[in-house]
Amino acid sequence: MENFDLTVMNFFRTMEACNAEQRSLTSDFLESFSTYVEEILMALHISVGPTDTINIKQLLFQDLVELSCHIQQPQQHEKVILYLTRLQEAKKERLSSLHRTITTCRGNLQVAEQELLRKKMKEQEKKDIMDFLTMTTNIIQGIIASNPNDRHLKSLVERMKEHRGTFSFQDELLDVEEINKRNLGKMIVRYIGHEGVDEKPDLRRLLQACIDFLQTEAAGFWKNASITIYDEDDNMYKIASGTRKHQFICRMKNGEPFIKEKKSVSEHKKPKPNHKTSTETTHHPSQKGQDHSCSVC
Repeated sequence: MENFDLTVMNFFRTMEACNAEQRSLTSDFLESFSTYVEEILMALHISVGPTDTINIKQLLFQDLVELSCHIQQPQQHEKVILYLTRLQEAKKERLSSLHRTITTCRGNLQVAEQELLRKKMKEQEKKDIMDFLTMTTNIIQGIIASNPNDRHLKSLVERMKEHRGTFSFQDELLDVEEINKRNLGKMIVRYIGHEGVDEKPDLRRLLQACIDFLQTEAAGFWKNASITIYDEDDNMYKIASGTRKHQFICRMKNGEPFIKEKKSVSEHKKPKPNHKTSTETTHHPSQKGQDHSCSVC
């Protein structure tokens, strides 16, 4: 039997060995790790500033490192630090593939196991998956071996929840505390990053137009708003916050992104003065690091 198959099966047998509380802690770890990868990916998809993503990424890095230190032996802990650090330099395609794997592993265990075992993939992708599953299996084993009354472990998990923020998907609806650049960037990662940036170019342009449109209103405005987006295939994507008092629709019109407010004859073709119209990303800070030939782990 190949090492890959053994690694996959070992991960899922370890997951199955968890009781309800251990499964909950593991789920929170995987959610936080997934968010950490998303934060790295988001910076590769859109132009962001220090307050948009770097703080969240760093906080989750520290949380994951501290969790590992608390439940693992020093040798395993050092490997986790190295793994998390190398992820920040990994190429976009490999990060996207890893993110898909994390999503798969958080679903139905039997279905996920068979999907990974049957999937045809290149050796590099296999290695990346093995690195992720090995690290995660060791974390889960640490959770299983921990004291059920370990208050510090539970406080670490609660802190990770706080740092990754309120960000929940329900079908096509994304419910957030505030519609902002970071949350729209996460939509780019989840809806486009998974399938390859070239497959949904219009959706990318629509989401980028929404990011640009945020600047036309004061920040507090977007705490009670919603934006419903229709792509070229008429698929719907929606992001909403608070009371949804201010509702907008974003779609393509004559080949260009077009945003209008619901129940209003005033259509927002142009942003307010001093705001430059942009339907495509104009700054690509990720280009500097895309040629790095680092290993994910």
